[in-house]
Amino acid sequence: MKRLRITTGLTLLMALLFGVAVAQAESARFLKKHLAQIQQQGDYTIGGEVFIGHKLLYAIYSNNQFRLLWSRPGSVKQMFAAIRASSLEGLTPADYHLKQLQRLQEQRESGMDYPTLLANFDLLLTDALIRLAYDKSYGKVDPRSLHSEWNLPEKTIRRDPALVIETAIVNGTVTETLAALSPKGHIYEDLKKALARYRLIVQQGGWPVVPPGPVLKVGARGERVRALRERLFCSGELSVADRDLSVFDASLKQAVSRFQQRHYLEADGVVGGQTLAELNTTAEAKVDQIRVNLERARWILHDIPPTVILVDIAGYTLNYYLDTNLIWETKVVVGQPYHMTPSFAADITYLVINPTWTIPRSILGREILPRLQKDSQYLGEHNLRVLDYKGNTIDASALKWQDYTGKTFPYLLRQEPGPENPLGRIKFMFPNKHAIYLHDTPGRNLFSRDRRAFSHGCIRVNDPLTLGELLLTNDGQEWDRQRIEEVVAGGKNTTVRLQTPVPVLLLYWTVNITGGKGVLFKQDIYGRDKLLLEALDGAFRIRKSVARQIEG
Repeated sequence: MKRLRITTGLTLLMALLFGVAVAQAESARFLKKHLAQIQQQGDYTIGGEVFIGHKLLYAIYSNNQFRLLWSRPGSVKQMFAAIRASSLEGLTPADYHLKQLQRLQEQRESGMDYPTLLANFDLLLTDALIRLAYDKSYGKVDPRSLHSEWNLPEKTIRRDPALVIETAIVNGTVTETLAALSPKGHIYEDLKKALARYRLIVQQGGWPVVPPGPVLKVGARGERVRALRERLFCSGELSVADRDLSVFDASLKQAVSRFQQRHYLEADGVVGGQTLAELNTTAEAKVDQIRVNLERARWILHDIPPTVILVDIAGYTLNYYLDTNLIWETKVVVGQPYHMTPSFAADITYLVINPTWTIPRSILGREILPRLQKDSQYLGEHNLRVLDYKGNTIDASALKWQDYTGKTFPYLLRQEPGPENPLGRIKFMFPNKHAIYLHDTPGRNLFSRDRRAFSHGCIRVNDPLTLGELLLTNDGQEWDRQRIEEVVAGGKNTTVRLQTPVPVLLLYWTVNITGGKGVLFKQDIYGRDKLLLEALDGAFRIRKSVARQIEG
């Protein structure tokens, strides 16, 4: 009897092992079938979920002899948690097959663990991991699809991605692997905290609308004032103690001023048209604004050089970092909406003191030629010379200005150094195809404005001589402020080359967080947020440049 029980037990064990082997073999067959079709067809659908045609998925399973990867329950649990947590970074859990994975998981737990289901579940989990790892590393949206001028380098892949993903699944380290891929530092973390805060405001019903009507200022009374107080309480500019009053007093003026500062408005404590419009922007819109800036952070925050000049276009500021430390910042003027300052990276290689200004053809045709056609004295009054393309001076008195347009004018117009030169007394050159650079300006009054989009695309710097001194001193050159000012006073056009070029990044942020002021919301002066939000909420794609990296 004992021998019979042993024999029966062995038989059952062998049958079970045989059944497992058959199930694994069947699962492997389905895996191979799906992967072959993904390779052949490109985009491929399993259970309503789209797989993007790329070689990484095939490489992962090929390394594993096409066996199921997600046999460790802890790895599956971590992957589900990571998918749900993606929303904390402004990403969309649905992009990572969440609904279909939940359905398959329920079927598995109910005993429907047949090979097709197991293969589909395994592939979906692996593809979800690839997608989420990709989005954290590079951002979901290709910046070049929105900004043709974008040239910032993509994050470099330093390890075999197939091995990294397979190891994370097999070893149960999915959580740690994905966490390591998100941008590091306070900028990204602060944006995540802001996103959580504004989503909570949305969940609590948002904030009330302040009804239209006359300007609200100190002395005003009524229900509109009460609505204003409730609105400012919701976003944190007003304390609970001042929430329900219906009079506009000094404390409310201070709260309005704080709100205006955080939205790049003139902080006069008066609710006019612009301030009212900002107040009545919904909390949902603020959530979307934070989400698109988290995406921008994923584009750039992985590999910023330790020494760099960052120009915040929508924030009208320049920040100079030396060995990761912020050593100086100043105001800037950027391009008008119809002369947008592009987003790109380059290296400052030289400075020009007392620069000349060669008038761009677009400005020549639209602004300068019409003036010359009306007033022949305009050249002399503005210190302008006519040159051919070899630099030879042309006799301007012999020209018939009425015969030319911006496209047909065969010469150059150049303004000599001087107090009226639009480039001021110094410019900072980082050669690029857009002819964009940093420079001084004689128009100092614009720096007092809160919103400073007035240029033709170049960036005007509020205190350019200090920037010049810092760049040259940190470059090890014997140029102090006094020497720079002496050269300026001499009026001679002087070029000074940097021994070590300094990277400059022209970036577009419409949200950032600063100590003491909380979340700063900026005007989307170029209308870029809407396009990025649409792409962020659109279909998942792997851009070709990254695909080439991950596929070797």
